[in-house]
Amino acid sequence: MKILNNTFSRHYGPLAFAIVVSCLLLTPIFKVGFQNDDFHIRAILLDKDIVKPIDDASLFGLFSFFSGEPSQIVAKIESGLAPWFSSKSIKLQFFRPITEMNIWLDYWLWPNTAPLMHLHGLLWFIAGLVLLHCLYKNIYHGSDHYKVILGLAIIIYAIDSNHGLVLGWLCQRGSLIANVFCILALIFHHKYQHTSYTHIHYYIAPIFSFLGLLSAEASLSLFGFLLSYAIFLSSDNSLFIRLLRLWPYGIVLLIWYAMYQSIGFGTSGFASYINPVNEPQAFIANFPSRLLLLLTGIWSNIPAEFFQLIKSEDKTNLLIIVSIYLLVMTLVSLPILRTSSSARFWFFGILIALIPNTMVIYGSRMLFITSIGAAPFIAELLVWYWVRRSQFTFKSLVKLLTAAAVVLQLLTHTVFSAFLLPIISFSPYIRWEPGKTFLESIPIDDTVKGKDIILLNPPLASLAIQTTMYRHLHDKPIGDANWVLASHPNELNIKRLDESSILLTGTKPLVSKNDWTFRTANDLFTVGDTFKYNGMTAKIEQVNQDSQPMSVTFTFDAPLIDKNFYIIAWVDSNTPIKYELPSPNSSVDIAWNNIFLE
Repeated sequence: MKILNNTFSRHYGPLAFAIVVSCLLLTPIFKVGFQNDDFHIRAILLDKDIVKPIDDASLFGLFSFFSGEPSQIVAKIESGLAPWFSSKSIKLQFFRPITEMNIWLDYWLWPNTAPLMHLHGLLWFIAGLVLLHCLYKNIYHGSDHYKVILGLAIIIYAIDSNHGLVLGWLCQRGSLIANVFCILALIFHHKYQHTSYTHIHYYIAPIFSFLGLLSAEASLSLFGFLLSYAIFLSSDNSLFIRLLRLWPYGIVLLIWYAMYQSIGFGTSGFASYINPVNEPQAFIANFPSRLLLLLTGIWSNIPAEFFQLIKSEDKTNLLIIVSIYLLVMTLVSLPILRTSSSARFWFFGILIALIPNTMVIYGSRMLFITSIGAAPFIAELLVWYWVRRSQFTFKSLVKLLTAAAVVLQLLTHTVFSAFLLPIISFSPYIRWEPGKTFLESIPIDDTVKGKDIILLNPPLASLAIQTTMYRHLHDKPIGDANWVLASHPNELNIKRLDESSILLTGTKPLVSKNDWTFRTANDLFTVGDTFKYNGMTAKIEQVNQDSQPMSVTFTFDAPLIDKNFYIIAWVDSNTPIKYELPSPNSSVDIAWNNIFLE
């Protein structure tokens, strides 16, 4: 321990090391550029009229996608920005005025220079590191081996691979800003509790918590740490008094939630987001699995997105495995939980802080603020076992397995995490750059003007519907509408019923499971369902046992001839071609299978 104490003897040495190392590991973010949801933001802030901002109380509408009003969603569908099968009740509106102002500043200073925008985000991350070092120092000052815990915690946090996606994806700026405000809130809350600070500091912390909520909804995790702090670290003797002192934060939450609801923000009808107020049954049903997988992401640093790749039939086995893993790590943590109040604070703070994160489909970006508590807890755990390493003679199987678990944690949160961080930070490019290549590959020329585009058999509707916005952003010709008829690589039978109608029948559902985010689990298809729009009507003719559409009739308001439509199809390969439909009263089969989307 003397060697470790000497290594971490300078308060700011580990912080400087953490900043330098994390910045080096995060250099890939400067190559990511604009990806996915960034196009929506760019279309609004660059005054591209293809995206009509929702008329709500947000500053620019950067995080308002669907209003829940059928007319707004239909308008999006008819302009090619949503698939024809979208639920008419989808609501996806987030109130983040501070983040919107921050992003607007980027577009005012350097609208087309993504590396500078990433640098701006990285500066927020560095600010968070500096403040976090201050928070850890205040909490651990005077405790045994506090310099080692402080240095190790800030390094573990700085290279945490769970931060990669937030730092690499520009539209996640809100989490970086909210993180700073959450740390400031914890700093002032702790200072009031354990120093001679005046009562004014008692009210500064809630102000910072409110600013965090105005930056990103992820700030709800802060209140989990505040509750845990009252239980395990507060200096008051009475638990009732400790909890009562949280009343300013309760007022903040009530004001924020009342404002959020009264001005029309929130989510509903979108599969990736479950609002526990509007959809309590769905929230309760998904809560256990989401919590387990998020906890596994905290402990193992395995990107939570990985769990989304597991097939539905394998989910039960996965949950059994992660439950055993979490049980083992909890047992390993029991000795330090019995002896350290700060460890109990962080451990249970993480558990409570993850609860609001279960409203969103599990992903590493949901762990950004929660990792405020994960890093110091892991550091305490490692130091506790290092100090007692002489007790592990390995004559006991239990001690041998415990030592192995602790070593695994050390490697996970240092070597493994440092290896993963640059990869995860670059993952927005890896994940969505092929989508840009896909959009570039669609053979559309100037003759598309004045016509509707029909896309047959593209890989994903959620990707294909970006055709109009992407081309508009890059000043390329676009059609009047963009209809994605079948969104699954499929073996399709195309039957031309008459001049204006076609019947599509697939060997697989015509709507990919990856596109069901546009519909809730309860919003199922039934035979006879009709989706009528200006320009096209879709009617469900056949569904499978899971109520997924297998056969759909599409009837257009104009004859399906080259004068009115620009038809693209994916036939036999990844390369789309301009396609000619069969003549009336005849049919044709086309097939394209992509194993990566199975």
